[in-house]
Amino acid sequence: MSEWATAMKIGTTSLILDLIERGEVPQLEIAQPVDANKSISRDRTYDWIIELRDGRKISAIDVQRIYLKAAVGIESDTDEDRQWILHEWESILNDLERDVMLARDRVDWVGKKLLLNALQEEEKLSSSDPWLQSIDLEYHSVDLERGLYYELIRQGA
Repeated sequence: MSEWATAMKIGTTSLILDLIERGEVPQLEIAQPVDANKSISRDRTYDWIIELRDGRKISAIDVQRIYLKAAVGIESDTDEDRQWILHEWESILNDLERDVMLARDRVDWVGKKLLLNALQEEEKLSSSDPWLQSIDLEYHSVDLERGLYYELIRQGA
């Protein structure tokens, strides 16, 4: 939904593909990638610790920083878009490390979490309330008139 998030997904993917093509991608082998992904998505402490195949434990933020450092090191022209992606990548990692809520204006799940938490508190809803769950889904509607994300944008959130 967030244009910023879409730009970052495409931009960072492009940088990583460039690293792969050059044979310069960092070699990090995650022990159980599917389990790690599930663990990260469910970690309400935002520590996001994963285990590497060699037994070391590392945060997902540190994994991102390793890839960011490699991408910064690519010999390249000073493409404005590339510089923007690198700057924003470092900025969001810093914000996520300091306080996840600092990313609410850029990262969809953070903005949605704030919205749902406020609604849940205001309306005294349980987390399993069907209304809350329907709003959770409505956030991602691509309908410009009904999508909750677009309503937040219209309201200047």
